[in-house]
Amino acid sequence: MSGQAGPGGFDIGCGVGEWSRDEYRALIPHPDEESNKYSRGSVLVMGGSEAYPGSVMLAARGAQRAGAGYARIAAPRSIVPILQGHDLTVPVTACSQESGALVVDAADEVLSMKPSSAYLLGPGLTVNPQTTAFCVRMLAEVGAPFVVDADGLNVLAASEEARAACRARTAITVLTPHEGEMARLLAGLDGPHAGMPLRTDTDRVHAARLVADELSCVCVLKGHRTFIVSTDSVVLCTHGTPALATAGTGDVLAGMVTAFLAQGLAPMQASSLGVYLHACAGRLASAEQGPISVTVDDVVAAIGPAVRQLVRDGS
Repeated sequence: MSGQAGPGGFDIGCGVGEWSRDEYRALIPHPDEESNKYSRGSVLVMGGSEAYPGSVMLAARGAQRAGAGYARIAAPRSIVPILQGHDLTVPVTACSQESGALVVDAADEVLSMKPSSAYLLGPGLTVNPQTTAFCVRMLAEVGAPFVVDADGLNVLAASEEARAACRARTAITVLTPHEGEMARLLAGLDGPHAGMPLRTDTDRVHAARLVADELSCVCVLKGHRTFIVSTDSVVLCTHGTPALATAGTGDVLAGMVTAFLAQGLAPMQASSLGVYLHACAGRLASAEQGPISVTVDDVVAAIGPAVRQLVRDGS
């Protein structure tokens, strides 16, 4: 791991650093000839709503491109035809809903499904008492690696019951907030954290480590400079591009991280590799389309070339 001083003034030599391309390359899962779709890792994306039907599909597509052998979706019944019409390669389970969003009874339906290797909660979910109760049950009752993104993070910010369920988990948990979601998470924690600044790298590392400590998780604080933070280490990714500042790219990243967890990577490894390859895909898409014309579909399409380029560089 290379070391250098960050502009925020923290000491990279004290557990904060950037990984080399060789280190990222060494993490890429390579299926063998005996692999099948389950041995390559299965992912279940939970969320979606009538207001935001596409987020879960973007996350599932990110998981597919990051190597998951089987990506599925659990979503409100009313949006299932939309999702099936968009992509027939992703199975969708219709779950109980109210006002176009998941309800707590959907937890029984999800828990009765064939277990997945890793779970993603939150894209397009919306926040209300029913979706909050659904999140609490999933956090409490799923014993597999778990990524929380988007409205799943907003549920954690608003609900002490959800935070308690997150703290109590014994399996891997990864949170993927942008700065707005991070500010809400900090406001929801006990103590004088509301309004904590996120102006410098030092601020961001401190905030992400606070969340990692308080919620027993790995925290991926997204941005042009993304910090992947556990209770005892920090990885900095400086490869972001403004081309990724477009709707849906965060859902894709969450799906990628979940896929790498499903394939057996440790949480810091899965998170860091996902962030790095997501950034590389954004740069490739920007080179092809121009930085202001990149859409989320361009980023999804560039994940495979980003992986291929990283592997080829080491040959």
